[in-house]
Amino acid sequence: MTDTHPGKSDINPETWLSLDGWNGRFQTSSGGGWMTGWMESFQVSRMVAHSLPRAWALNEDGSVNLQLLEHLASRALHKLSVLGKAITTSFYGNPPTYSYWNGCSTGVLQGLMLAQRYPDDFGGIMAAAPAISWAKFIIAEY
Repeated sequence: MTDTHPGKSDINPETWLSLDGWNGRFQTSSGGGWMTGWMESFQVSRMVAHSLPRAWALNEDGSVNLQLLEHLASRALHKLSVLGKAITTSFYGNPPTYSYWNGCSTGVLQGLMLAQRYPDDFGGIMAAAPAISWAKFIIAEY
């Protein structure tokens, strides 16, 4: 499924659905760092390429595409919830009873933002390895 927008801001959710024994739960997972998707073991080189901002967040002249960056940081995450739940509801004939966000590192930041901006999207946020102390991280890099 593709949710099409002008420019390079399409959303292509990957949805995994159990053929039998669905427990009524919906979980969304996030990429880490600047990654814009899920890592599959056979696609490590693709993952590295897509985790770098130059692969998707820069205009042709090298300037930052702020619209696309905002899309990654906020709008696409909300749309991911909406689209994922619609796909799940269509497949099973019932909406999810519970919904969760599962993120690590930057995915935690995304989950916290979703809880603030779109509180009805998820009933729970699973936050592993939260990357929330950027002032300390940046200083530690030098």
